[in-house]
Amino acid sequence: MDIKSSVCLITGSSSRLGAKIAKSLADMGTRVIIHYNTGKEAAEKLQKTIPESAVIQFDLLKTELITQFYKKACSFFGPPNILINNASLFLKEKDEDMMRLHLEAPESLINCFSKNPGKGCIINITDASVSPETVNYRGYYNSKKALSELTKASALRLAPFIRVNEIAPGYVLKAQDGKQFEKMKQIIPLKKTGTADDIIKAVKYLIVADYVTGQKMFVDGGLNLIN
Repeated sequence: MDIKSSVCLITGSSSRLGAKIAKSLADMGTRVIIHYNTGKEAAEKLQKTIPESAVIQFDLLKTELITQFYKKACSFFGPPNILINNASLFLKEKDEDMMRLHLEAPESLINCFSKNPGKGCIINITDASVSPETVNYRGYYNSKKALSELTKASALRLAPFIRVNEIAPGYVLKAQDGKQFEKMKQIIPLKKTGTADDIIKAVKYLIVADYVTGQKMFVDGGLNLIN
């Protein structure tokens, strides 16, 4: 797939990793649809830095309205041929919301995307740093694990025209507690944390890798090997 002539819808792309992916793909000529829920100011600021882009607001927890959301997204540059399910929440409670955002919304978007004409590429962003032992965030872990299973099932169902892969980042973007990142440097096999650029490289690879589907790419310095 040619990145330069593509249209990409990235959920949760007004800030952090999603915004960095959007800007990097746009710099290569991709027309980008920036999605946000509450980050209007950040989304509009990002749009000003990307000549061929559009901004769309939608609460992905409203899964019953995703078809309408997708149709609106298609109205900007036509149907996207790249879908990146990046939107995420990290909460201790609200397991139902976690499953709705990390599984039901991506599944609905994949179903909408699958009706597009021609070939396509879907990338689901999961997480390599969570484990079932993270009791307080069990809903987050279960929903991300379910998204991983959806990746494989969708890849098989949508082949040969649509490829579906997954990227599982490790410790890449620091949260408010930077101490955890410093601690993990001693645990991660490569003895360092990652950057957004590491994820962006994986995204670009999966977009152009026409013989790769149904795969889970860990970008975590080897953390998955000891989890």
